Amino acid sequence: MTFDAAERNRVGTRDVLVSRLGIGTSPFGTLVAAQGDEVVAATMEAAAAAGPRYFDTAPFYGYGLAQHPLGQGLRGTVRDEVVLSTKVGRLFKPSLTSPLPATRGGERPFAMVYDYTYDATLRSIEDSLLRLDSGRIDIALIHDVNRRWQGDQLEARYREAMAGAYSALDALRAQGVIKAIGVGVNDWEILLRFAADGDFDCFMLAGRYTLLDHSAIDRFLPECARRGIAVHGPMAAGEQRFALARDWLGAVPAVPLAGAARERALAELARRYLAAHGPATAADLATWAGLPLRDARAGLAAIASQVVVAGGGEFVDLAARRDGGDPPAAALEPRLLPAFDPYLLGWKDRRFAVPAAHAKRVYPGGGMLRAVATADGRAVGTWSARRRDGRLAVAVEPFGRIPAAVRAALAAEAADVARFEGLELAI
Repeated sequence: MTFDAAERNRVGTRDVLVSRLGIGTSPFGTLVAAQGDEVVAATMEAAAAAGPRYFDTAPFYGYGLAQHPLGQGLRGTVRDEVVLSTKVGRLFKPSLTSPLPATRGGERPFAMVYDYTYDATLRSIEDSLLRLDSGRIDIALIHDVNRRWQGDQLEARYREAMAGAYSALDALRAQGVIKAIGVGVNDWEILLRFAADGDFDCFMLAGRYTLLDHSAIDRFLPECARRGIAVHGPMAAGEQRFALARDWLGAVPAVPLAGAARERALAELARRYLAAHGPATAADLATWAGLPLRDARAGLAAIASQVVVAGGGEFVDLAARRDGGDPPAAALEPRLLPAFDPYLLGWKDRRFAVPAAHAKRVYPGGGMLRAVATADGRAVGTWSARRRDGRLAVAVEPFGRIPAAVRAALAAEAADVARFEGLELAI
């Protein structure tokens, strides 16, 4: 398997191509003066040799000190051959009473403030251009509008960012000053809100889609695909690639629905969801479809004449299917469900199927969902399989005591798995 660091991919639908591997310049701001220039020069030389031509920076990195050496390092390059991104949301104002610490030359006579207003965003872009010694920025990102950095001020900062920073960057994009705009944070949940409220080209999800953290897979990446930002594309060199929806699917993303057409679509979505997953709640529908809870409730309300309350609480189901009564529990035979089985993917609250005391064994975190053994629709353990020398060994790890009849049924399931794979079941 090969990896081409220099291969270019388009950002959203904009005329900007980034290399598959980019250079993050936060460390540039923490280098000591004695060796900083040498390290930056060596980094830029290595990047030129290896192929990465995308460089990301921010005023926050080193309190502005990361942008200066990056600009110096880019002086020897052809500007059109590199892509440069920076961020907005923090400003530095002169201050002799509360200077910022710095590793280059001691303290800096500035105080840092959060400011996502329209005018502050324009000021931030101008300041970055000066520090970078560049005539343009290709990608601008709204930076750190999340609870980690904003705490109890998150909602106020979000409103300020959408009314100010987003409006300013959108205008600069329309003028051709910036090619693409987005948001850069450390958690994907807030990015779902930005995706719903604005026309963004890209998102920078820092450290939250890695080999150990797959939590963005279930909702965030599918939402990007739904909006035509990117979808799973063709396989190349044994790797799954992403591509624009219009390029891979051969169609322009659909125009968002509005009015009566949108109401009908929500109603039909709710009906089809219950047909496959009922009984369920509005929160379940919202989780499965990636919709705001208000839209899920609107869809269910639109088909109120077709549903009935099932199981108490907020659970509802299609009346047409319930007319004959609930299926007897005996019909829910013991099963060995594979990892990520849809039976456990379609709900917000899975306690009806997985005992709360054992939830961590089924959902260990990082977006993982293990293979489970069920009886009467309830998880009774997890299971794994090992294949060797034409034989399949199945091991069930129970949550507690499993009745003999259920153990026998699960053993029959294991035999069926082996038969399906053309293997001999190891006893």
